[in-house]
Amino acid sequence: VLTVGPDGLQSFFGELKKSFNPSKGFGFISSPASESIFGKDCFVLSSEFGDHYPEQGMHVQFKAKMGERGPVASDIRVLDGPGGFGGGKGFGGKGMGMMQWGGKGFGGKGFGGDFGGGFGGGGFGGGFGGKGGFGGGKGGFGGGGFDGGFGGKGGWGAAEPKQDDLYFGLLKNVNEERGFGHIACDAMQKMYGRDMFAHKTSIEEARVGTGQSVSFNISSGPKGPHAVNIKPFDSQSASMTFVGQVKTWNDLKGWGFIDSPAARPIFQSDIFLRKNELGGKTVAVGDQVQFQVDTVGGRASAKNVR
Repeated sequence: VLTVGPDGLQSFFGELKKSFNPSKGFGFISSPASESIFGKDCFVLSSEFGDHYPEQGMHVQFKAKMGERGPVASDIRVLDGPGGFGGGKGFGGKGMGMMQWGGKGFGGKGFGGDFGGGFGGGGFGGGFGGKGGFGGGKGGFGGGGFDGGFGGKGGWGAAEPKQDDLYFGLLKNVNEERGFGHIACDAMQKMYGRDMFAHKTSIEEARVGTGQSVSFNISSGPKGPHAVNIKPFDSQSASMTFVGQVKTWNDLKGWGFIDSPAARPIFQSDIFLRKNELGGKTVAVGDQVQFQVDTVGGRASAKNVR
């Protein structure tokens, strides 16, 4: 079943597959109609679901077009009611007169020939999944690092956040009826490709409002990662000048960390230091530096270092 909208894109009905990975923020929609056109399931990011929390088995209406690596879904409209999945006849069988869900699925030759050995296997064009995370090989988001620097073995920004890692962002929205909200954070976008989900109770306990700066930790639940320990954050703290010592430094990779007793109570971590913030100067472990803190990227990093 499909329709063509004013924008010329075809609209389909489908189901979010079991292969959807909430911790990584992407998955695939199974639709017999779209598969008859594109030959495979449609890739989708969590961010396309708006205020809805994507869950396996969710029935959706969506638009799709062919991307560089295969069909990509957008403009997701969730069709399941508040009661959850499985209500009524649903899709498939006699309900919509469609063939059974599933079809070829995802795997085998991969998705568009560029996904490697299937979902989470060889990667997404050398990008999604596997050891490379998002971005490919050892230099992608996740396991191997971020641009050869952040992430996994690279340093700051591991593929899976530790429970005590502190992040910074803005409370983007709160859906009172559904009982959840979202925090906008660049670090979360890089890890998961979406804003971070937050339960309404955690937001209420923090006594913060939409548009307010917050700090938070990440916890993994059965439905994926979500924000916990949400607290209001005074962004003016970042404009203060702190003093600290270079704790670690890798001149080859161009980054390290600053230990600052004054900054630690505020940011709850060592402060990440990039070479491009040194203004052409060189540093070594043990050097004393003055700096301010930038939280725009979602983590505490040094700026205006001298």
